[in-house]
Amino acid sequence: MNLVPNPSFEQLDSSCTKLCVSIYFCTSWDSLVNGGGSAAAVLNSCYNYTTGFSVPKNILGGTFCFQVPKTGNSYAYLEYFKNSAPSVSWRSYAQAPLKTTLTNGKVYCVTYYASLSNRCQYAVDELGAYLDNGSIASIAPNREAIVSPQIKSPSGVFYKDTLNWMKVQGTFTATGNESYITIGNFKSWAAATYSLSYPTAPGFVAEYYVDDVSVIDLNLLAYAGPDKYILNGDSAFIGQPPEIGLECAWYNGTVTIGTGGGLWVKPNTTTTYIVQQNICGLIKSDTVTVTVGYAGVNESELFSKNISFYPQPSKDILNISLNFFYEKSIEIKIIDLNGRLVRGLELGVRSGVAQLETTEFSNGIYIVQIKNLKEQIAIKRLVIAR
Repeated sequence: MNLVPNPSFEQLDSSCTKLCVSIYFCTSWDSLVNGGGSAAAVLNSCYNYTTGFSVPKNILGGTFCFQVPKTGNSYAYLEYFKNSAPSVSWRSYAQAPLKTTLTNGKVYCVTYYASLSNRCQYAVDELGAYLDNGSIASIAPNREAIVSPQIKSPSGVFYKDTLNWMKVQGTFTATGNESYITIGNFKSWAAATYSLSYPTAPGFVAEYYVDDVSVIDLNLLAYAGPDKYILNGDSAFIGQPPEIGLECAWYNGTVTIGTGGGLWVKPNTTTTYIVQQNICGLIKSDTVTVTVGYAGVNESELFSKNISFYPQPSKDILNISLNFFYEKSIEIKIIDLNGRLVRGLELGVRSGVAQLETTEFSNGIYIVQIKNLKEQIAIKRLVIAR
């Protein structure tokens, strides 16, 4: 999955009272840990507008600016280029340790999104992401770190959109040394290529909002989850929890029904869903079937309506009450939500009640199929909670 912690800069280490909101106060993120470069800022909707670092409205360099986060309530703010004295090559960086060191020979997809601040006169190309062991450093305090990033936006394409989020994405083969990701501009001032995109803007700079950073195994398998069994009227979650950088589209046949790693569905008939995963242009698919009821089962509506469970949730003993039905015994099948038969047995009925011992079942939700001697069948839901 995504190996970048806190990928959309949502988690903060401090309260929303700071006047200078450095990237240091953003969980897992830092400037260059090995020295140099100025610290990026983190902007969050919890900050007061008067501090300048609020979202979506903010005041940067005395200029009113506006940008809605790509995801959540926060984003980073980095200086990529400066064309005025003093310190014309002033740069800021955002750096984070990866959740695990990358594997030698494995190909990874690296992505982040950028949007130019509307206070900027300039836009630059080759917005970069550099992956190493954390040893990257700048040539002097607050200056540039000159390296060749593995990931960069196209040369000659100047990222000047101040309204929409622009994707920076690419793939590379790891050497097994990479345990940090650093976002920024890695060219010297002399080598930087820039465009005077907004001459009337007040800032002699190219400064970008950054959001949704991800590093994902290019060959990650698509995952729609295990097949599900539900009762009519119930919902089921399919796939996996949504995650930054995991681009998925879900289909019922050819109809798009949602996006993200997973979603809730509520079919009224047995349905097969398809997830299509796109990682740096590599498309992979998987399917999941949600069965509603049980095919081939002739359920008696009256029989079903007159069966009740108590207590529910159950801890040790489940009482199955058969109101208005005289039965000597009933056949029980306990099935988990992945369709596996957990237990099948026959229970005797006394005074209209059968008792099922539930101590052997783990906490969770089960489907109970009840059949009498007349082949009438009812399907009920059982909840075990201790």
